[in-house]
Amino acid sequence: MSRKDTPKNMDHNYLKWDELATAGGKGLPDHYARLVQLRRERDALRSEHIAIDAVTPEQKSVVYHRWTDAGDEVVVAANFSPDTQHLTVGMPSSRSWRELFSDDILEADGSIELNIEPWAAKVFLNCP
Repeated sequence: MSRKDTPKNMDHNYLKWDELATAGGKGLPDHYARLVQLRRERDALRSEHIAIDAVTPEQKSVVYHRWTDAGDEVVVAANFSPDTQHLTVGMPSSRSWRELFSDDILEADGSIELNIEPWAAKVFLNCP
């Protein structure tokens, strides 16, 4: 299934259940289960604290972060374009961060430089 199969509009866009058996669709249930579990585990993703840090219409990307008063933080950088985007992401605190999908650990002191694949996102979780 290519990304061009679904027209971009505001109408209902129903899941094509038969495509879950394709190579591109087999991982979707596990992917969404992992995201649901993340929301349950990370208090920041359920808090009312949210800041939109960057919106770049020319790159079709957005960066935001959520946090709790107890110190839990999550940063999301999303690319809504068909092209890889290079973004500078300001991290809300100097500390170690783990990227959810790759499990890469990085030390951030200020901002980081990222390449984000088409139609993808990077989710950074603060390390204890």
